[in-house]
Amino acid sequence: MKLKSCILTFSILFWVIAYNVWQYTTPDIYYIGTAQLVLVCSWLIHVSATGIHKVVSRVFLFLALNNLLDELFFDPTKFDINEFVMFALFFIHTLYKWKKSKS
Repeated sequence: MKLKSCILTFSILFWVIAYNVWQYTTPDIYYIGTAQLVLVCSWLIHVSATGIHKVVSRVFLFLALNNLLDELFFDPTKFDINEFVMFALFFIHTLYKWKKSKS
């Protein structure tokens, strides 16, 4: 099995397990499982994208990463400083990629 297929399979497996056990554990595990599945799918789309689709997929990748970090470390119900930090990191990363492609 290819690495991407293995990562996607384990991600879906973790999501299914989180979905089935969230009633017996903290409800946050379901949201964490969903967030990591969205992040893995966004990453797989980003890896295979080209051109303008790469830029659009990078936006979704950073949004998915922010969602996972919100679920793990921050309060996902509040708009807090971590959203501003992720926006700044996205902006810096996009400028870096743009300058790198121009040189």
